[in-house]
Amino acid sequence: MRDGTMVAALALLCAGCWTETEHPLFETKDARAEPLLEGIWKIDDQRYLIARQGTDAYRLTALDAGEGVEPGDEVRWILSQWQVKALKTADKAPPLRLVKVCEHYFLDTLSGGLVCTTRISFAGPGLRIVPLNTEWLKEYLRKHPRALKHKVRRERDTEILVLNADTKDLQQFVLEHLDDLFGFSVPGERVGKTFAPLFPEKGPADKGQRAFDAWYEFRQVGRVVPIYPRNSCREVIENAEVQARQLRALVHDALDAEAADSLRELTAVYDTIARVLPRRDKRGDPLVEGLRDLLAHPEDKLPLELRTLAPVQEQLRKALATATKASAALGKRYDRTFASLKLGLSE
Repeated sequence: MRDGTMVAALALLCAGCWTETEHPLFETKDARAEPLLEGIWKIDDQRYLIARQGTDAYRLTALDAGEGVEPGDEVRWILSQWQVKALKTADKAPPLRLVKVCEHYFLDTLSGGLVCTTRISFAGPGLRIVPLNTEWLKEYLRKHPRALKHKVRRERDTEILVLNADTKDLQQFVLEHLDDLFGFSVPGERVGKTFAPLFPEKGPADKGQRAFDAWYEFRQVGRVVPIYPRNSCREVIENAEVQARQLRALVHDALDAEAADSLRELTAVYDTIARVLPRRDKRGDPLVEGLRDLLAHPEDKLPLELRTLAPVQEQLRKALATATKASAALGKRYDRTFASLKLGLSE
């Protein structure tokens, strides 16, 4: 089933990024209203207006010209080549609604047709968004075709993934693969003021939800270890410096001291890696292999030939211990589950 929501701006999408669904991903009963969502938001270098329509619906409008978009166009956020972009909608497109599923909030049309779902959080002073990663979805279903009921349709030069699972199965799949479907979030800066309470008693911006989202964003960045088997020491240093900057950018989003401490300690791990490794370009370096083993098994004793990595091991143990205590303390404070930090080595 197609609702005709999108127009020729679909050309913006790379081949294979177009995904449709025959059934809604979410249900109307899960819709929420949040006044703090309304207003003008700057995402990267583009401004958008989120305006209430009716009781619990929203319109997303571009305020600046962009690729295939003019000021005043109603748009949807999509992820294309790892960047957030705006996609122009057709006339009479269904409005967006803010829905809560499990512990997370999403913007979605609650209809079949083109999938342009965005995870929303108010971690930190502004808004954070991440559109659905349809490239990951397509690749996953190619490898695991029985994981979710679907089919593939071709139109011209575009391969369209059509999800025909029912809403219940779609939601279950989304929650099981949330970390991969909605990866690193992008911050949004409010333009102007809001008269809505910054910390309402309930909803996506209450203190408990903000704390949960800030911890989730920390885990999303922290779980990825960008150190690859074929990296040289110089490449590891460069990757560690990038990871440290990404973690450091999240510190101001953490309203709780425990979350801020966890961010600082994990950032220090990558700062230490960049400091102790020699800047050499040799591939197959035993120090890189040893570092990967250390990150996978921080409690193991370091062999003598890897004593250069001793400061990394000490800081890593400290960071993991800090994060473990933080997740327990935050869970007790807000009476909800704050999952522990788990590092995942990249292949």
